[in-house]
Amino acid sequence: MPVHALPLPQGFFRCPPLTPDDIRKCTELGESISADLIRSAQLQGGPIRWVLNSGSSESELQIYSGDDPTAPRGVRTFCAVTQVKATTDDVAAHFRTNTTEEYRAFCRQYAVDIQDALLLYTIAKPTAAFPRHNIAIKWAAYDIFGVPFGVKLRDSVFLECHHDCDVQGRRGWVRSIKSIDLSCCPDLQATLNLVRGSFYRVGMVAMETDVPGVLQVTCVMQIDFQSKLPSFFVTAAVHRWMRGLGMFQMALWERKLAHGRFLTDDKLIPQDARGRCFLCQRRFGPFLAKESCRKCGQVVCRNCCRDWRVALRPGDTHHVPACICFVCTKRKVAPAPPKTPTTTATRTMQSTMLHPSPLDLHVGADQPPRWPPELVVSREHQPPSRRRGASLPQPMYAAQWRAEISEESLLAAQRHFNFQTSGDVYSRTRNRSNPERWSNIGDVPPESLKR
Repeated sequence: MPVHALPLPQGFFRCPPLTPDDIRKCTELGESISADLIRSAQLQGGPIRWVLNSGSSESELQIYSGDDPTAPRGVRTFCAVTQVKATTDDVAAHFRTNTTEEYRAFCRQYAVDIQDALLLYTIAKPTAAFPRHNIAIKWAAYDIFGVPFGVKLRDSVFLECHHDCDVQGRRGWVRSIKSIDLSCCPDLQATLNLVRGSFYRVGMVAMETDVPGVLQVTCVMQIDFQSKLPSFFVTAAVHRWMRGLGMFQMALWERKLAHGRFLTDDKLIPQDARGRCFLCQRRFGPFLAKESCRKCGQVVCRNCCRDWRVALRPGDTHHVPACICFVCTKRKVAPAPPKTPTTTATRTMQSTMLHPSPLDLHVGADQPPRWPPELVVSREHQPPSRRRGASLPQPMYAAQWRAEISEESLLAAQRHFNFQTSGDVYSRTRNRSNPERWSNIGDVPPESLKR
């Protein structure tokens, strides 16, 4: 496929306006696939029998293979499970993209295998009553392996739905995806050499756990790549995508850290004026480099900070590395206590089954789906890992931070995060010394987190 063919121009697909009947069908389909995904994400007692893959589990991520009797022939089913410190608001806001530019920026940041993406239709937008709901039709071209194996790119047209849910008293949020056929988006293999793949059962379910502020996130993938490669290679490709869920916690934190003030070079404390790290009080030397926190301006060592990719101005679609110390990170990413009052959207979703169909479809695009009462998700959760604090004396606020997230666990996550992205994204040289990038950002805080 020619390199210049992507990205496609905004008007490449001539999409006519949808009729009210089309909108109704998309709304009903969205509610149906969301309910189906919640059932399928059950590790026990659901329609899919899940088996933990031996040798594929990590400390905070488990990958399962599924036996789905309803899956098309030759299509395998996988899921990955992890836990994150976040709220359903955080997760929903992370995936919210209202324009093609925002969707492409999201893919560049968090879905690097997607080579191009377009937002074709918006069926239902978030409202004041249901701010986490969204239904849209999108197109994406993606690479299976992420490396130049000579394998053709795939593309898919799909319906993406975001819904709140309430399963036996536990609040949650679901993002469901399913391929659809649109006459205005024909197969592009003859023109652009893109092989049309199919998403049968794809998405994410985030449910509350017994631990306040902790969500169990289950990602399900049932995809037909239309590939003649051996199943081993396809399985390896899906597992690589699944392992990306291990960086989901970092992505959520990164989004929170992007909001707020960033200090310009002239407002940082001069590094020459400090001989010890502001946090751990270790003396700087040849093996302990100095770094400047872009939030508080203090001089810290490399062990007490990390680089995060952030947008410097509101609406920016390009992200740059920013060094932020552990204390400023802690202040931004600490989840707020869960809300105890039940929201109107949640109360509405606690409805009963009116007929034997998967869902009661008599709801509008701006109303939440009525989930059947038999939907039950697993309440099992992994206990919090024991984290060790630093051995050296340190200020009280640094000790409190390390009790939450240790240096070892954060650096391990950073190594995994860097592995999933381009190698020079977190270059500290680019972060410290680029006057054009950091001298003109101003002192205006980015817009508040959308809810």
